Order: sequence, then C-alpha cells, then structure tokens
Amino acid sequence: MKNQLKMIVSALALVGCQAYGQNLVLNGSFESPPLGPTVYEYGVTGYDWDFGIGSGITALPSAWDWSGSAPPPGAQVAFLQSAAGDFSQIVDAPSAGTYALSFMDAGRPDFGPYGGDLTYQVLINGVGVDTLSTVSGQGWNTISLNVSLSNGLNTLEFQGVSANNPYHGSDDSAFIDDVSLTAVPDGGLTFALLGGALVGLQALRRKLFV
Repeated sequence: MKNQLKMIVSALALVGCQAYGQNLVLNGSFESPPLGPTVYEYGVTGYDWDFGIGSGITALPSAWDWSGSAPPPGAQVAFLQSAAGDFSQIVDAPSAGTYALSFMDAGRPDFGPYGGDLTYQVLINGVGVDTLSTVSGQGWNTISLNVSLSNGLNTLEFQGVSANNPYHGSDDSAFIDDVSLTAVPDGGLTFALLGGALVGLQALRRKLFV
C-alpha cells in the first residue's frame, strides 16, 4: 500500500506539471510526409492533417517559394490557395476550457499572375474564431489566439476566404507553419486542487502507517 501511495502522488505531480505544456496538435510544422527539395503536394491525407483540393504542403524552396524573411524551423510549410484552400485536424482536449493557439503565417511572393494577398479564417468546430489576411511577399508573423475547446475531440481548421488582388485573378496563397495548441493556465486553480489532493493522500498515508 505504501508503494502504491507513492506512485499515485508521483503520477499526480507529473500530470500537473505536464498539462499546460502539451501541444495537442500533431505534425504542427508539416514535416510529414517528407517531401524532396522543390516538391509540393495538394490534398495530403494520412499525416494528422486533412487537406482539401486547394491546399497542401510544400517543401522549401519550391515553385511556391516563400516570403522574404527566413522561414520557420523545418523544411516544409502548409499552403492555402485562394478560397478553395482548406485544411484541418481533429485534436483531443483533456478537458473543456481555454487553450492558446499559436501559428505563423506568410504571403506568397508576387510573381505577376499570382501572389499572396489572401484572407483566411481560423475555425474551431466549424465556428470562426478569427479572420486574418496576408499580403504578397509578407514575412513570417506569429499569430496568438485564445480559443475554447470542449472536452474530447475538437476540429481545428484553416479556411481560405478570398483572394484580394484582382491582378492575380483567384490565385493568391498564404503559408501556415508551426501550429501549436496548449492549455491556458487557470490562475492556479488546477494546482491548488492538485495540492489539496496531495495533502489528502499524505494524511491518508499517515493514518495507514502510524
């Protein structure tokens, strides 16, 4: 019994420390599937994300190129091409609450008939949480949002809304990379409850082993 109590205390402490640092998003830097140099692929499936026909993953460099500033760590990014672009992932939240969503975006360079002037939307479970825009040649920006998740499975989605440069027709694209989704600290409530549980377990231990 003594060893079992020690194991419970250790497990509770570990869960408390790890809960807020865990990224719920898998393959958030889009390094899978590994593509060779200059390769890009539309409609990627089977690698945590589900890409529609107007989106995919591109290696860097490629025909898609990238913005003027250095790309994020890694060799690949996701792209949204015009209003047809859409990709999503189902994430498993350990509890309902507020989560911090972070990602980077950039605009495709202006190559004459196409560019990076795209408005897109971020959605959680089909509901828009923010609408953002990139411009042609835009460097990498970090976007941070607080979003609400339900306990269990939730869908994180990036959806192209409109191409904004008439000289590009409908061919404007945004790049997305380095996506993370982590729990927001609740002002110490969780750790206060954890502390109470540990005190209770210690009291039980003393009763059992006096």
